Amino acid sequence: MRHVEVLEIYQAAWSLLILGDLDPYPPLPAPNPSVPTRSAKGRQTPRILPHRFARLTNEQVAVLLAAYEAGDSTYQLAERFGIHRQTVAATLRRASVATRGLQRVKLTEEQRDEAQRLWDEGVSYHRIGISLGVGERVVSRTLRRC
Repeated sequence: MRHVEVLEIYQAAWSLLILGDLDPYPPLPAPNPSVPTRSAKGRQTPRILPHRFARLTNEQVAVLLAAYEAGDSTYQLAERFGIHRQTVAATLRRASVATRGLQRVKLTEEQRDEAQRLWDEGVSYHRIGISLGVGERVVSRTLRRC
């Protein structure tokens, strides 16, 4: 096929897509059951179909936004709608919803003093974290700032 023919086909498909006469996601062809897929050792293996990206309807987006505002996590929503968690995050971002994200744990003034005292006595970050009920990274981050 010549480049000119490919360009003409591409331009025709693009104009149909813009006019709305062409479905950008046509249905996938059904697998041919008469042609079984076999592995190298001769065992029958499941046929892998091409991936088709999930598109949420406006109603689904509204339900997703309401569920997130009600407290569901992006992981829970991804599982519920059968999409990736980054798709959930992108949907929230497009809707200008403030995401919760990770909240950093901070030590109080008394906890900081206690952590510093224990550190000066030679106690490890891990043991200090256990005694204060936080992770060792929180302790190390706090003590580096003191």
